[in-house]
Amino acid sequence: EDRETVILADELGFHDAFIGEHLTDKAENITNSLLFLATLIHSTQRIKLASGTCNLSQIHPTVVAANAAMFDHLAEGRFILGVSPGALVSDAEALGIMDEDRNKMFAEAIDVILEIWSREPPYEIDLPGNRFKVTTKKTMHLETGVGIMRMERGLDTGPVLLEARTAVGDYDTAGTLTHRLSLIGAELIVRVLDDLSAFPETPQSEDGIVYATKIDKAEARLDFSKGAVQVERQVRAFNPMPGAFFEIEGERIKVLEARIQSESSMNLGTSFSAEPGLVLDEQLSIGCGDGAIRPLTVQRAGRPVMNVMDMLRGFPIPKRTKLV
Repeated sequence: EDRETVILADELGFHDAFIGEHLTDKAENITNSLLFLATLIHSTQRIKLASGTCNLSQIHPTVVAANAAMFDHLAEGRFILGVSPGALVSDAEALGIMDEDRNKMFAEAIDVILEIWSREPPYEIDLPGNRFKVTTKKTMHLETGVGIMRMERGLDTGPVLLEARTAVGDYDTAGTLTHRLSLIGAELIVRVLDDLSAFPETPQSEDGIVYATKIDKAEARLDFSKGAVQVERQVRAFNPMPGAFFEIEGERIKVLEARIQSESSMNLGTSFSAEPGLVLDEQLSIGCGDGAIRPLTVQRAGRPVMNVMDMLRGFPIPKRTKLV
């Protein structure tokens, strides 16, 4: 009945639908608002789906931050995150937090959620007086590597004989890393084959293993609604292939190199905040969800790779143009 109500509200043109959550209430028996709302994403068209509320005293803020971000992505922005301490005493009793200051837990959780959303990983969040500590510093390293393994029937499951790692630099691209790893791998295979008995086999751990799916070209479209840091990384991740891109007047322009812009470097004379995808100056600085980037090396369809200023002399993109 609740689903049918929200679907009808969408058809009638209502703006939003807030769904609460309780663990122990017989009358209001939706235990997870986001889980319930997820069933409505493809059954509705316009209505904003809203948590009313996520009870922050009952859920670690890292989980709320991650789930809310994913839901917003799946719903393509048709989402409102509503939060509260969680007032139902029987829920608090079930979770063993009846004697805790749930309002304080609520306020601390909000601070941590906002910190997670405003930072880039690896995280190390330790706010004064806040019980929620969030860190990935010990386990999340910006590095990659290559290993020599013995082949077996499984897909890349064989034991490893030798491996080496390399840091992912601030200006590394998929192309530069591929080249560097190929050189490292060539050196490793020569060492192993020269004295195979000197390298004992180490079974691969099954924990944390994922298989990378084939890259879809649509993934390379620059999403300027993201922060400038993420957009710049997207450029590097898809260089050289398939090439990150934006479109203007139906023409696709690849961006092979870009830099994050600081407010002082742009001399806008106005606020740095801008609509994502909006061209901010004559050097093709582009507004992002947070900050701005400036393409340095670009390529028009059927044309050679060139400096962005060389392209702009023959293909001007005026300030205030909206890129997609």
